[in-house]
Amino acid sequence: PPGIACLGGAFQDNQSHLLAILRNAHPGKKLELFHRLDKDTSGVLMLLKGNGVPQEKLLEDQKQRRLEKWYLALVEGVPDPRKGTVDTPLSAGKQLRRVVNPEREQGVSAITHYAVDEEFRGFSLLSVRIETGRMHQIRIHLASQGHPLAVDGTYGRCRTLRLFDCVPKGERPWAGNRNPLVIGRVPLHARCLKFRHPVTGKDVAIEAPVPPDLERALALLRAIREGRLREELEKK
Repeated sequence: PPGIACLGGAFQDNQSHLLAILRNAHPGKKLELFHRLDKDTSGVLMLLKGNGVPQEKLLEDQKQRRLEKWYLALVEGVPDPRKGTVDTPLSAGKQLRRVVNPEREQGVSAITHYAVDEEFRGFSLLSVRIETGRMHQIRIHLASQGHPLAVDGTYGRCRTLRLFDCVPKGERPWAGNRNPLVIGRVPLHARCLKFRHPVTGKDVAIEAPVPPDLERALALLRAIREGRLREELEKK
């Protein structure tokens, strides 16, 4: 779920991060993260039990870009073209990253493929596949195309998305002072991970359902698009 860091840090209880929770739940097993998700990103995450040949095979497949990582991303606006690839290096700093200027500096390779799944008024839902797993890659690449995530206080414009951010003032005379939260975190969801099982050799696809907060946000945006927002808000 969103809101849980993969690893501890200087400003966090070192027993409340995901790896610690899972190790405590499975004592005696050697669990390690295979990759990470940002704290506010929901969805599929892979861990390894132990090490050895299976781990080496997965690492090699990842190096050769045989793993497929698919995401859902709610962004501002609608990209044009509606399907494309961002192949732009990113800076290699440990903190915030950015798109580099290839004429002035070198960066690490980063490749992001996207396609518009659904359009709303002022927003769109993208299906995103990444070939590389750089920190904040999707957020930076989409922002560099003029379509930051609908909520992103670092690379976008909003720290939260509320109803009045989605509905023009002239269309909400009935709302009064009601300005409910649409979504309060980065709307990025790791929906599917496809890989070759390191022991059986079979192809595996693991999917995670869309979490309730993102489902609710999408329901509100659909209601705005279809002119039934008041009805949607009055649902219990």
